[in-house]
Amino acid sequence: SKQGRFEKAKDLFTIVLKAEQDNFSARLELARCFILQKKYHLAIKQLKYMIDIGADFSDVFLELATAYMGKGFYDEAEQVLNRVIEKDSEYFSAFYQRAILHAIQNRPEKAVKDLKIAQKLDFEGVLSELVRHERAFLIIKDDFLYKKITN
Repeated sequence: SKQGRFEKAKDLFTIVLKAEQDNFSARLELARCFILQKKYHLAIKQLKYMIDIGADFSDVFLELATAYMGKGFYDEAEQVLNRVIEKDSEYFSAFYQRAILHAIQNRPEKAVKDLKIAQKLDFEGVLSELVRHERAFLIIKDDFLYKKITN
């Protein structure tokens, strides 16, 4: 089962972290397992620990924003995404994630603006995200928004 695979992966990353507490890769993957299991509070704990010990990678902050969004902490998610974008204005995933956040908060104009930026930075990446994430369809749910994105 899917849940069983997450538990096995979580166990594996936990074993690695017992041997190497500051292994960023294992801790990030553990946080991702928690996000996929909708255990957002546990993901947030792992990601904040990483940040506290010096992990300054955009992926860490992007996952933190995802966990915040999962918990419904939209203001915190937006602050984190803004920080990522300030640091790396070429990181399409941050613009894509912020577009999703705007869509969830019923701010379609801002959602379209960020999605267009993400599309300019990495068109194929945005297409793959749109296919992978059902929530992306919040942005393009009506024809008007779809035309704005594709023009």
